[in-house]
Amino acid sequence: MKAFLYMCALSLAAAALSVPSADRAAVQAMNGIIRNRGGVSNVVGGPTHHGLGLLAAEELKAGDVAVRVPQSCLLSEAQMTAELRSLYDAVPAEFWAARLGLILLSERSKGAASSWSSYIQTLPASYTVPLFWTPEAIQRLQYPALRARLLKRARFVSSFAAEHLASASASAAFSGRSASADALGWAIAACSSRAALVGSQRVLCPIIDVGNHRAKGDANCEIRATQGGALELVATRPISLGQECCYCYGELTDDDFLLDYGFMPPHNSHDSADLTWADGALLRSACVAAGVKTPSTDWQRVALRSALPVGLEAVSIRQDKLEPRALAACRIAAAPDAASLRKSSNGRKPLSQAAAEMTALKIGAAIAAIGLAGLPDQHEGAAVEASSGSDGVADASQVDVGVGLAERFMSRKRELCAASLAVLGERIKALQNGEARAGLRGNAKGKQVTGLRKQSARVGAVSDRPKASGFRATRISDV
Repeated sequence: MKAFLYMCALSLAAAALSVPSADRAAVQAMNGIIRNRGGVSNVVGGPTHHGLGLLAAEELKAGDVAVRVPQSCLLSEAQMTAELRSLYDAVPAEFWAARLGLILLSERSKGAASSWSSYIQTLPASYTVPLFWTPEAIQRLQYPALRARLLKRARFVSSFAAEHLASASASAAFSGRSASADALGWAIAACSSRAALVGSQRVLCPIIDVGNHRAKGDANCEIRATQGGALELVATRPISLGQECCYCYGELTDDDFLLDYGFMPPHNSHDSADLTWADGALLRSACVAAGVKTPSTDWQRVALRSALPVGLEAVSIRQDKLEPRALAACRIAAAPDAASLRKSSNGRKPLSQAAAEMTALKIGAAIAAIGLAGLPDQHEGAAVEASSGSDGVADASQVDVGVGLAERFMSRKRELCAASLAVLGERIKALQNGEARAGLRGNAKGKQVTGLRKQSARVGAVSDRPKASGFRATRISDV
């Protein structure tokens, strides 16, 4: 009776949150297959605020297995056919999602004859990854790093489809059926958003891949591999009946989430804004903007080569901070001499002179300002935010989903740069206030302490701590 009432409540909740019953039925069918092959499933497919997800079918304690998928139920290279091998080998290793996607397409082409047909029915018919966005949405994505990755992926899909998917070997691999660029794109999206990494191999894992993402501190489950080759979804804290089972997809940037999964977490502490380094051109531009002489001495050039790798493509702003190697470059540019730079561990620590450290922070602020200036103003931002859910995905009935995601993505990059600029500004102000206080102390007349010194010495009230200087008076933490 308890299970019956739970399923009735689940059906009502699904109707309220618009989760198709066919999707839930497909998950239930796959649950049955997993159990028949010796696996475990203590979850059901049900409605969540992020669409279809996994709900606990019973109470789970920390350490309990929510789902165990045996190796025989994992879709991987083990399903490779001789007909598919030539196509598979034609895909560069970096496009692993396309390699695994070809295996998925091969099974999908078999229809009901495939032993994976029940699993394929659990996969979405469409995805919100940028590969399928409208031209208008892509136009809003004015962020060079992500656009370059998207363009590279799109070019691969287009060229591979033209060169290989119309061949005789493709026809044999796909049961005599044709495969289009759209079909390949769908398979890539399915694999990039749902595959799990087991050792060095990526696999598609039924049921577990229905689970939604939460940040590591908020997730109540994690994926583990067993010695027998199975994958388990294990509870890391107590989970009540009907509660969503979720896990962390990885500590990824918004770029990775959007490109591979088609969404962005509401709050992503691992996001970054990447600025093109261009062999130091970014640093030189920041020095000009800050009114500072660009690094030109031999010791500065040697220090820059030591602090930053050769061929560096970009530096990042993370969590309101300029990344350490970029800040080190700013300190190298601001250091008055080689000795000062050595005292700061080649820029890894603050410069000992307050004025020099302020100059370094001003160069860093200029880098953040350059990044902010390079991001275009938001288009229709208010409308997009108003129509966005708590997960940051816009309501498709009011706005193009891709447009909404692109706008939110750009907004968050601007917020990162602006927050970094504000933090650096506060630290510059703190240093300035420290210098001002030190100056006032230096101008003050000394007090008469005759007699008092002996009195204090007797009770141990006077310590031998050094006098505070302008820099040491204010604690400066690394950016």
